[in-house]
Amino acid sequence: MRNDNGKKYSIGEFAKLTGITERTLRHYDQVGLLKPSEYTEHGHRKYNDKSIAQLQKILVLKFLDLSLAEISEHLKQSEPDFLKTLVTQAKMLEEKKKQIETVLQVIGRVQKTVSDPEVVDHNALLILIHALKNEEARNRWINEQASDSVYNRLHSYTHIRHNLN
Repeated sequence: MRNDNGKKYSIGEFAKLTGITERTLRHYDQVGLLKPSEYTEHGHRKYNDKSIAQLQKILVLKFLDLSLAEISEHLKQSEPDFLKTLVTQAKMLEEKKKQIETVLQVIGRVQKTVSDPEVVDHNALLILIHALKNEEARNRWINEQASDSVYNRLHSYTHIRHNLN
């Protein structure tokens, strides 16, 4: 006789109820993210209302762009610091946003370069993209990491070497 602590859902029922595929549910089980509330004697997964609440947490954290490993670690914490997670994710997403904006700028610059009706040399195009990428990375490093004194010393060293030659 089964202990009836609420409704039990087969994996198919749970998938329909939550809108998550059975394949995803099996994967979450395999990686330890969302274990079924029980397995039948034939090894079938059964879920309950607590499983729904756990899945909702997972989906919220996934929406915040956490990896499954990060979600797993977050759920293991006895009292997860959700505000800290939000702040960290906001910072990471801002960095991704900057990276996407940089890539879009490079694409725009390349588009302007190749809009000439002449045939484009693809090797030259790849060199241009690489140069633009490195220019953006250098500028970002200078703006974010280097203090004025480091930049000035680097610039004066380059200027002195140039004058000596």
